[in-house]
Parts: sequence; structure tokens; C-alpha cells
Amino acid sequence: MESNNIEYEFINLKKSPIEKTQLNVIANEIGMDLIFNMKGPTFRKMKLVYSDLSQSEKLDLLFENQGMIKRPLIEKNGKHHVGFDEDKILQFINS
Repeated sequence: MESNNIEYEFINLKKSPIEKTQLNVIANEIGMDLIFNMKGPTFRKMKLVYSDLSQSEKLDLLFENQGMIKRPLIEKNGKHHVGFDEDKILQFINS
């Protein structure tokens, strides 16, 4: 963001977690599979089988363990983007 002179507000999810209703909105908008980080240490430590979890269980897990949310999670005008692909981020921000 800085290298492209884009103003932003960083929010630390450990200090300011996303409310469950908002997390549900984001998951419905961009897809649970896209925001759920199955490669991170928290998910691996839990030894979960993602495909065995219901949508409700996935939402509960993400809410309780927000470190499993892929980052960066970007919000602009009520729309969301997740993941670090600079071109896609710039396209999202400039849309």
C-alpha cells in the first residue's frame, strides 16, 4: 500500500476481532474457501479435515481463531478482497 501511495487503516484482528455477523457477511460475499487459511499453523495444529466441517463449524472456527483468516483482508466501500496478489489488490482498490 505504501509503495503505491494508498492510504489505509491497519486493523490487528487480535486486538480488534471481526464480529461474527460481519465475518459471515464476508464469507458469503467472497466464499468461505477463499478466506479460510488451511496452510497456516493454527489450522495444521488442529489437525482438522476442512471438507468434514459444515459451513457453520467453519464460521465458528474462523470467529474463534481469527488467525486462520487469510490475509490481507481488505475492505473498501463494503466490499472485500482477501489474499496477497498485488495486481488483484490494486485492481480491487481502483475499481
